Amino acid sequence: MVTPPASKRPQVAAAVLYKWVQTSLKWASLLILLLAGTARAELRMNWSQIQYPRFSPRYGHACVAFQNKIWVIGGHSNEGYLNDVWSSEDGEQWTLVNPAAAFAPRAWHEVLIKDNMLWVIAGTTNNGELLHDVWRSDNGADWTYVNSPRFQVVVRSALRSLMTICGWSAARSCSKRPTITRASTTAGSPPMAGYGIAH
Repeated sequence: MVTPPASKRPQVAAAVLYKWVQTSLKWASLLILLLAGTARAELRMNWSQIQYPRFSPRYGHACVAFQNKIWVIGGHSNEGYLNDVWSSEDGEQWTLVNPAAAFAPRAWHEVLIKDNMLWVIAGTTNNGELLHDVWRSDNGADWTYVNSPRFQVVVRSALRSLMTICGWSAARSCSKRPTITRASTTAGSPPMAGYGIAH
């Protein structure tokens, strides 16, 4: 075995340590990939298909968790735009809470939970009209009209207030200088798309 000169020993030790770290990282990476693949396989194995629920096939609907139930509200089906409300405690057995809620049939609307109530916000109708109304309900069956913000929203619940941020309408756009409007009981906001709600 060749012993390196004393002056070279620190460099040799550093090189050996570097090589050891490289090898360890490679093995750690392989182990992580193996574990991740196993986890993905377990996740796939844990999925099971539920029989088709009672509500009609649809898209553009809203789905939310409320009062320990899953709620499906409105959307678009082969029969047109919908304003029905369904709920389920387990995802298998579904109950028709309201076949035709007070709000107009719609799709691409938003639903959020605030103050222990369901809120339905905006959407689009069968003829392409952009809606800007707000409805709320504490049970999913009885709905109360609140007011009129905007369309195609990304919503966050707030403890005390909601604010709409930017968007565009048929009349104007605000892509460069966002506008912020606090939701209130005063009507007048035009239907808009591509905006967000924040708190």
